[in-house]
Amino acid sequence: MHKAIKGLIILAVVPCMIAATMPVGSLTSSGNSTVSGVNVPSGTAVFPGDVIASGQSGAVLNLAQGGTIQLGIDSQVRIPSNPSKGIEIVKGMSRVQSKSRELVLLASDWRLQGQPDAKSGQFT
Repeated sequence: MHKAIKGLIILAVVPCMIAATMPVGSLTSSGNSTVSGVNVPSGTAVFPGDVIASGQSGAVLNLAQGGTIQLGIDSQVRIPSNPSKGIEIVKGMSRVQSKSRELVLLASDWRLQGQPDAKSGQFT
């Protein structure tokens, strides 16, 4: 009986642990970019809780759900532990494009929420 209960607990917990470690997207950069303070190569996976900083050439965060966030030169964005609550623009300029779903951006005290146009990906 105890083995069966342990098995059920493991079956319930493991999917939650896997979901918590799924990447939000990947970083594309031709210059010095960092993820949570560490210099990383282009193609690095980005996870909830990471802070992405672009160097002098900017960077692009390719979101797993579809869409991109282009970071301008010397810019930063923070991915919260719960990315569905929004992505925070910490510093600099960013351009957002998403064709798959609504995206929320947080900037200082502002909450920007928009629905992308299905054809152009531009927010309305």
